[in-house]
Amino acid sequence: MKKAILFTGDVLHGNVARMLAGLARGLAACGVGASLLDVRRPDFAETLRRAVAGGEADFFVSATGLGLDLRAENNLFDRIGLPLVSIYFDPLVGYADQVLVPIRRRIVTTVSDCDLDYWHAVAPAIAVRHLPHAAEPGSGRPWAERDIALLFPATGCENPERTRESWIRHGAKVAAELNAVLENHLAAPLRPLTAAIEEILGGRLDVRNPYAIHPYFATLDVYLRAHARWRLLESLRGLPVTVAGGGWDAFAARHADCGFVFLGVRPADEIQALMARAKIVLNACTGFHGTHERVFDAQAAGAAAATVPTRWFDAHAPEEAVIRLDMADAADNIGRRLARNRETERIAANGRAWQAQHHTWKHRARDLMAWIGAV
Repeated sequence: MKKAILFTGDVLHGNVARMLAGLARGLAACGVGASLLDVRRPDFAETLRRAVAGGEADFFVSATGLGLDLRAENNLFDRIGLPLVSIYFDPLVGYADQVLVPIRRRIVTTVSDCDLDYWHAVAPAIAVRHLPHAAEPGSGRPWAERDIALLFPATGCENPERTRESWIRHGAKVAAELNAVLENHLAAPLRPLTAAIEEILGGRLDVRNPYAIHPYFATLDVYLRAHARWRLLESLRGLPVTVAGGGWDAFAARHADCGFVFLGVRPADEIQALMARAKIVLNACTGFHGTHERVFDAQAAGAAAATVPTRWFDAHAPEEAVIRLDMADAADNIGRRLARNRETERIAANGRAWQAQHHTWKHRARDLMAWIGAV
């Protein structure tokens, strides 16, 4: 039996650890002995060496850089010699310092299908693969007993337009470049952000160097995430939205009459319990983000998932399995879904079936095992 060690720690209020635990159970369902090792242990590296010496590991899994050795020379994982899977739940440019570490027997995965062409072109020696989010089918409340009409589990932000105005602190030239890239991207928001950066800045920057584009990508990504979340909530003012996540003080102050319930920060497990009580779970992210755990988690909990477009969801999600949100008519769309209770219940059931058939952690574990066999 193959054995895996998954590195865990405290990231995003336990959300990364929650997903890693799901993957561990998915691996176990595939016949792999999976155990979790907390990277915060002071004896982490020595514990790892003992596990390898004792035959307790055939490969490792690191998420968002947990437990990763960033040394280019004498790297811990090169010395151990076993395969390492580096999983990322956000676009890879933000983790360029980790992705570009030359670890020989490594697979890097991203949830963003928009990452693939860029990374295959700029770093062909790195095995970059697309591994979407996943979820474990749960047991939510019966539809008639669900008492949260609309749930938006998301970390808040300042007004994104104030953030955009602050770009001038980088100087007028850089602010103008950021705005030019932004406008180019907004004209085709499902396209990779790297493509917009190349189109606007390709004559000045070496866009094939992830470090060169990182400041632009990171700045724009922060704005675009905040813009999507803020704009969605603004469009739904007056509807019964429950917001779970910290950082919404600026929005609540600006829209004191929005009628929303703001719960503040909630740990990952509590977010899952809230989804099990919700009829519709809202998702807002960038168009190049690929997949998002909120969609699959909502479906697994028996809720109807409503998401803004991403290139991946537009290409792969069945029409009858998700609620597609267009900012121009999001309020009317969601209002209709709340009024047409049986229709929304059917979308929730279809989404739950689609997720269970294609997007569990066991599905992801099968993909990982196939890739590991090739490194």
